[in-house]
Amino acid sequence: MKKIIAAIPLLLAFLLTIVLSIKCMREPDLWWQIRTGQWILEHHQVPTTDPFSYTYFGKEWINIKWGFEVLAALIAKYLGPESIFILQIIASCLILWLFIRILKLYNHYHPVVFLVGTIVLLFGIEYRMIGRPEMFSHLFMVTYLYLLLLYHQTSSKWVWLLVPIQILWTNLHEAYGLGIVILLLFTLGSWLENYKVNKAKAIQLSLVTFASIFAIILNPRGIILLLRPLNIFNQVQQNKFTTELDAIWTSNYWQKEAWILILCIALFIIYLFKTKKLKSALQELGLGYFISFLAMLFLGFTAYRNIVFFLLLAFPLLIITLYHFIPKDSKMQAIAIGIGFLFYLTIVSNVYYNKFRPRDHYGLEVLSTNNPVGAANYIAQKNLKSKKCFSDYLTSSYLMWYLQPDFKTYIDLRDLDVFPTSFFNQYLQESEIPDKFHALDLKEKFDYVVLYRNNHPNLHAYLYNDSIYACTYVDAVAAVYEKTDEFSRDDIFTPCKPIESSAFAIALSTIFKPTYTTYDYDALNTDVEAAAYYLTVFQPSKAEKRINQYLALYPDNTQAQNIKNQIIDLKSRNKN
Repeated sequence: MKKIIAAIPLLLAFLLTIVLSIKCMREPDLWWQIRTGQWILEHHQVPTTDPFSYTYFGKEWINIKWGFEVLAALIAKYLGPESIFILQIIASCLILWLFIRILKLYNHYHPVVFLVGTIVLLFGIEYRMIGRPEMFSHLFMVTYLYLLLLYHQTSSKWVWLLVPIQILWTNLHEAYGLGIVILLLFTLGSWLENYKVNKAKAIQLSLVTFASIFAIILNPRGIILLLRPLNIFNQVQQNKFTTELDAIWTSNYWQKEAWILILCIALFIIYLFKTKKLKSALQELGLGYFISFLAMLFLGFTAYRNIVFFLLLAFPLLIITLYHFIPKDSKMQAIAIGIGFLFYLTIVSNVYYNKFRPRDHYGLEVLSTNNPVGAANYIAQKNLKSKKCFSDYLTSSYLMWYLQPDFKTYIDLRDLDVFPTSFFNQYLQESEIPDKFHALDLKEKFDYVVLYRNNHPNLHAYLYNDSIYACTYVDAVAAVYEKTDEFSRDDIFTPCKPIESSAFAIALSTIFKPTYTTYDYDALNTDVEAAAYYLTVFQPSKAEKRINQYLALYPDNTQAQNIKNQIIDLKSRNKN
């Protein structure tokens, strides 16, 4: 019985990791990645030029994530696109297992402490547990950490596994250069520690590092990828179009994940100050670990999405710190289990997501509230997919996947790998300034436009009220504007409709929540979304009708009341 009770914290740690990996598919990048994987399987080669846009068609494209894209395409084919998250489950559980191996290596594994540390870690990294290929960079970084710490402790020959792992990493995600950086830092630490006493140890790690660098060329683009990490770093510095790349000095950076980073640093400082164990910690974990710790801290400061790399690398030190402060008695075990179980319930009941990440939802689903499903269906029904379209940055990837092979994008989420910074800047003006779009339209002669509904208010208003374009479809996610004389000026705002999930996805979601049901689309405030849209396009009468319908049922809703006040203000200004 004692063994069963002792196993509960470990079981909870894995359960929390799994359920945080089971969520709705909302990342628009995944659609172009699935489509690319399908293209690779169809053509039996990795594309070297752009096959998906008409603006940069045939231009060079260095596609590094091709390995993930093939896996994603195969899973989508046989289990449904929503089931891509099984890769996230596997990667997340392997990361947890590797951490257990690391902690046992240093005799710091205790189920209760591990559960508490895991809860802190998951609270800080779940924002990137979203099915994207970067999951492999997270997994491989922790794998590197384990093998290098094992080598530091035992001089294990398993360190040579880093060479084939580097090959895998190079063909799965563009952060593969991080593996070489960590290897170089650990090698530097090894030389500083061993140059007088054990040069052979430092020499062997140097050989592993050189072999791993050479292994990078084993990819479809060969030697080009040796220097590609420098290009990727420059792209990150140039990319001002993605908020997840915001650095520490921006307001967008300071979300709960940033505060978890600060909490960890504070705990480390208190631990080292109180115990005065800096020297022993340096000897135990190695100089290479602490140099890497500082490097990952710097990386975490440079971009919001990189916080996860620091938290993963810092996890062993976090556990060592918690091991010192947390009592290991039955009372603490009961408290930790209670907190873990409560966390589990908040995740599967969506209380956690409603509080911290409203776009996410427990369960393997493709939600038409997150993806332009309705717009894509409309385009297919009207046989528009082969006609020339201006689609914005966020809607384009789903359209590329759903309307294949005829649909070509103006711009899409492959970012600076395909589209240069100058083109991005041009696009930002064209999607926000009606005169700029009008000039572009005269040049390109678009047949229709698809816009993400919550973005580009000026362009929405221009297209809705333009004499050439007409809004022919709109829902909570996207609007379609056509050059057509066949349209209605009536309220055409359409509710989002459910998408059927695969049997596999439903079964897996139900295992961890027996009462699981798919997303309730009736809970979506369609009238509020419609009112907000009609307010954006300066149609106060339609907006007022919709918001009044909603307020009749929910008179105390603050969002609806705010929209009502804006409608009154717009009508007043129109009168004046």
